[in-house]
Amino acid sequence: MKPTISVIIPTYNRGHCVGDAIESVLSQDPPADEVIVVDDGSTDTTPEVLTCYSKQVTIIYQNNAGAAAARNTGIRHANSTWVAFLDSDDLWWPGRMAVLHRDLANADESIVGHSGDIRFTGPHQEMGLFDLRGWEFPRGKAVRITDILLEEMTGLFSIATALRRSIVLEEGGYRENLRIYEDVALFYALALRGSWLFTGDVLAEARRLENDTDPLTAIEKKYPIEAASGRVQLTSALLTKDLSLKQRKIMMKQTSGALLILAAAEAAEKSGSHRRTAIASARQHPSALKGWLKALPPLLFGRAGYGLITRQRNGFSRS
Repeated sequence: MKPTISVIIPTYNRGHCVGDAIESVLSQDPPADEVIVVDDGSTDTTPEVLTCYSKQVTIIYQNNAGAAAARNTGIRHANSTWVAFLDSDDLWWPGRMAVLHRDLANADESIVGHSGDIRFTGPHQEMGLFDLRGWEFPRGKAVRITDILLEEMTGLFSIATALRRSIVLEEGGYRENLRIYEDVALFYALALRGSWLFTGDVLAEARRLENDTDPLTAIEKKYPIEAASGRVQLTSALLTKDLSLKQRKIMMKQTSGALLILAAAEAAEKSGSHRRTAIASARQHPSALKGWLKALPPLLFGRAGYGLITRQRNGFSRS
């Protein structure tokens, strides 16, 4: 049965680039069943730009509530079996919809998600998501992953992801109470709901434009304690679920790592709680020896110790 696919584009003050994003979706062959753009209270020229597409896409205006809320609005209004996403400063690559139809054509009800590779581009920077993650998948077809949690593959980007709408609604959509990692929270939940399809085909381009100075992940730099605390909250919450032994060990390891990042942020902010957080990190690790080996340098050498056991994460900010 041919899948039906709705595309959701949340936007906020992206009058300079939202048209490019919409065009990259409208030019797809085959086309999406519907395209929904949610203007999250823009105060620039975005509404005027969207007016030019009023006959081709569904436009929804709402008061500013954040990217997660805008995506959820689009999901609720969608009429298709699957929902796919694109941020308004990014682009879909030609063939993105063709790949999705190719891979979902025979997907049974156990498949809850589909994802592929991304190219990150910006001033003096270009890289691939799968290269950054160390993931290897063939191009030209999709591979079924029965448990993305076991494969530690929840570090996905929405712009190259399609989700089964009914399951997303059951899980409550994107987490609107989070300013960062709202997508990771949803992917964690969906990891426990079924299998995913992954392809090595590049599906989208995440752009960092020179005049775009406020990506969501800038929160990690501006408010590192808040960002690190959010990651601890997500991984800890998953540990309350009914997990297999292997899943629990992976999440304990991720929670330990998140706590260590939080401790480093607290130390940088000269918070007196960083030692307690580092100790909690050691105790949370599924291997007591590894946990304490990572926590000892910070406990012995303070801020300098964190530099010995944490490495600069090679990433790309997104909006």
